[in-house]
Amino acid sequence: MFALLASLMLAAAGEVPPPPVFIPDAEVLRYLKPVEVKEWELYMRMTEQGQQRVQVGTSIVNSANIPRGKSGGVVETPEHVKARGAGIISEGNAKIQQALPSLNRLRASATARQLDSIKTINTAEELTQTLWNNAIHLSAVRMAKLAREGGYKEVHLIGSITVLEEENIIRTPALTDSIRAAWLKADAAKLLARAPTEGYSFVAPSGGEGAPSLAKGLKPASSIRQVALVWAEVYPLTSDNSAALLMVRLADAYSMRLIGSEVFLTTTGPADAFP
Repeated sequence: MFALLASLMLAAAGEVPPPPVFIPDAEVLRYLKPVEVKEWELYMRMTEQGQQRVQVGTSIVNSANIPRGKSGGVVETPEHVKARGAGIISEGNAKIQQALPSLNRLRASATARQLDSIKTINTAEELTQTLWNNAIHLSAVRMAKLAREGGYKEVHLIGSITVLEEENIIRTPALTDSIRAAWLKADAAKLLARAPTEGYSFVAPSGGEGAPSLAKGLKPASSIRQVALVWAEVYPLTSDNSAALLMVRLADAYSMRLIGSEVFLTTTGPADAFP
């Protein structure tokens, strides 16, 4: 937008705007889509054909003063030779100019994608502090809504963990119970399933194909958007547990792909939710 305005201002002032800056043509193909690659090759061939015509015409013009014999009783004058060569040069330049807008469009797309691939991404997130109980309630409401709108018939709350220093991980059953209670209050569709008596476990499918079972006796999902998994992760930020990150995640039980995630900076957590 600003580049366009600058170009318009330069034109109004009678100045010629600088040419656009593109990545080298040798790198353009790396950043083009398959359809664009075919288009690029088409217009590059057109450009090469135009350049060849320009070379032929230039050679003819440069040979205008070389003595020529009669051809069929007609002697071509130097002026005629130059005119013929100039016509071929014009034909070649026309081909080049015809291809140029499309090539520049593709160059611009490739340049933008190349810049996008190397740009610095700011991953900093401004999180406002949320009371522990409010964070649990909000995460339950939002995850239940996401599962319901996604068409899932059943959701399994498979547990909670606390990640300590040096990546030591412990189970946090008190948090699991709190999320379950909040979910049952928030979810009118009653999607949350009862936990198996023996607890959840990862049971790999026989033959290595299909989705894993979540526990003995539980049938695995046979396709996406049937069963979802929800779990929580706590990352204490202070030694006195006065601040922590609470992450509640939702995933598809068949594809094991993440569907949603809620992140809260909590002010504090109950004593039994932390080691």
